[in-house]
Amino acid sequence: MIKYMLVENAITAETESCYAVVSSPGTKKLDDIITHMINEGSGLTRPQAMAYFERLTQSVIHFANQGYSIATPLFRTRPTICGTFNSKEDKFDPKRHQIKIRGMEGQRLREMPIKITKIVKITDSKQSPVLYTFTDICSETKNKTITVGGIGMLSGKRLRIDTKDPRLGLFFVPTDAPEDKIRVNLYSYNKPSEIHFQIPELAAGEYNLIVQTLSRNGKDILSGKLKESLKIS
Repeated sequence: MIKYMLVENAITAETESCYAVVSSPGTKKLDDIITHMINEGSGLTRPQAMAYFERLTQSVIHFANQGYSIATPLFRTRPTICGTFNSKEDKFDPKRHQIKIRGMEGQRLREMPIKITKIVKITDSKQSPVLYTFTDICSETKNKTITVGGIGMLSGKRLRIDTKDPRLGLFFVPTDAPEDKIRVNLYSYNKPSEIHFQIPELAAGEYNLIVQTLSRNGKDILSGKLKESLKIS
């Protein structure tokens, strides 16, 4: 059995589209797989099964360290380079770049018949706020710049807040000091889909924008964060 919950897609703010977040019944580790292998009447002992797995692991690592892509019926891997190159003339720099191994399913997993018959939909009873777009009116930018003392507009879902409760509201949180939350105090528009407010006094730096609201039962504080960080203009 698997369970899934539908979550609103923040990338397509103009629609009601959602994507599924799947919750599996648990995680099976190597010991569980080995136990299953030796219980299937294969004649394998646990030490034999462990030895075969270790030898397979060593062989995969051997070829991966030589830069090969690996393709087996169960999985595939390929080397990739992470990091940004400044131009086409730039070269690999260990201080800025890193080699990583990416994995994906092989043909056996990709084409296997799915036999999961019980699929259960669950709901998010807490309904946290969802932040789509922050607009800085002075600089006319979106999800990028903060103008101290200027007007900000935030769009999203379930944003409306109780401005009289100091625990709730809009907060600018320094990315390098998450414990220092600066609360917005002046609002001119406070609705579930949009909030207008005056940006408070902030020191130079980079900030996350967070909304904190109260759950329907009035017991839990729910939090939502804008995906992009914001910088003082």
